[in-house]
Amino acid sequence: MLAVSRHIGLIGLIALTLIAASNGRVSAQAMPKPIIAVIDFQRVARESAAGKNVRIQVDKQHAAFQIEIKAMQAGLEKARKDLTDQQTVLAPEALNQKRKEYQTRAEEMQRTVQVRKRQLDQIFVDGMRQIELALVEVLKELANERKINMIINAARGQGVVLFADNDIVITEEARSRLDKRLPSLTLIPPEKKK
Repeated sequence: MLAVSRHIGLIGLIALTLIAASNGRVSAQAMPKPIIAVIDFQRVARESAAGKNVRIQVDKQHAAFQIEIKAMQAGLEKARKDLTDQQTVLAPEALNQKRKEYQTRAEEMQRTVQVRKRQLDQIFVDGMRQIELALVEVLKELANERKINMIINAARGQGVVLFADNDIVITEEARSRLDKRLPSLTLIPPEKKK
């Protein structure tokens, strides 16, 4: 599947290059002059007052969860010590029952740790999502005020367009032309393995 996606992507890139080369004069005349801004989106989100506040809240919640888990660990350690001390005095059935109870408590603690970790992750993600949504609105305002028609994310490894004025986006026109040129496609299924 990945190979098919790469192949299709390569064909698309080649097609776009050919189209740009053959129609460069028409496209350049119809396009407005780009006014580009650059932002490190993640840095702004992370270093903003709200970003710092999210981190503080997550750290506080983490500390509260740590207290809960340490109490569970202490109880589990006491149960293990009691089990070790009682090995010589308990009947085999009673000892097996105590081992099962200990194992159940250990598994419960592991589940609790996993649940708390997911909760912390979700809290962080939800907070950062709110910040990102607000930042997008700020970027739209900045773009409007400064007449910017494209904002590029300069975060390491990103290089993603975060905003582009509709006048310089050709997505719909390209889709329309592709629909006319290639209205349908029949895929040839791979041969069934014997």
